[in-house]
Amino acid sequence: GLDPEGVGRFIELSRRLAREGVGQVIISHDGDVIKQLCERVISLSGDGRFRDWGVEELFSEERYAGLISAPTS
Repeated sequence: GLDPEGVGRFIELSRRLAREGVGQVIISHDGDVIKQLCERVISLSGDGRFRDWGVEELFSEERYAGLISAPTS
């Protein structure tokens, strides 16, 4: 629910923390944020199963296209 300025500030803060070696868990449906900040994505299902994805692999899976917004870049 952030406006574009808030998203930009969040991305910068996350990058600064990453440079300092701080691990992060980001929960988002925003494809731009995911593509810019994440190395791995873990999707959880309601029955307790999960899947560990590479970011590019996730965006190439058409059946999951509705779960996240497509990156604009």
